[in-house]
Amino acid sequence: VAEARYVAVRALAAGQRVYLPLPAPAVYQAGLEFAGANVTTFDAGGDLPDAQGGLLIASNPNPVTGQVVAPATLERLAAWADAADLAIIADESVGPVRPEAPFVRFASLPGMAARTLTIGSFAEVPGLGAWHVSWIAGAKRVFTPVRDLKQSITICTAAASQYAALAAA
Repeated sequence: VAEARYVAVRALAAGQRVYLPLPAPAVYQAGLEFAGANVTTFDAGGDLPDAQGGLLIASNPNPVTGQVVAPATLERLAAWADAADLAIIADESVGPVRPEAPFVRFASLPGMAARTLTIGSFAEVPGLGAWHVSWIAGAKRVFTPVRDLKQSITICTAAASQYAALAAA
């Protein structure tokens, strides 16, 4: 997952203004620094920063706290991102791990599919936690730059890991 986060940030945040709700995984800070991004941190439950263009990184559940973001908060972020024409990295790598908390995928919100790159993982699938198999998916606008960078820097996950992930899912 750390590699997916890093590659997504390097591909989409280079020289951009990036909006990062706190707390956020440390790997984002390093990737954003290397990408030369201009980072604005904020509390997703508080006042949203003025924005026009750039990138929002939205984690749900939050990998640092494990808390699922309330649907109303996600809807508020989505409306703000749409109005500001932000691309989105939706880090959903922890996945819907708490059945008692409603989990909403960011790309499923109105207007978000065309601007969202989703990072996911099989880490919470029983029996796959140690395999470290993650994935990215999204609209061409956000997926293509990430795919192109990823293809140029590493080889793919071992075939055995790919088959194990598919069988367990």
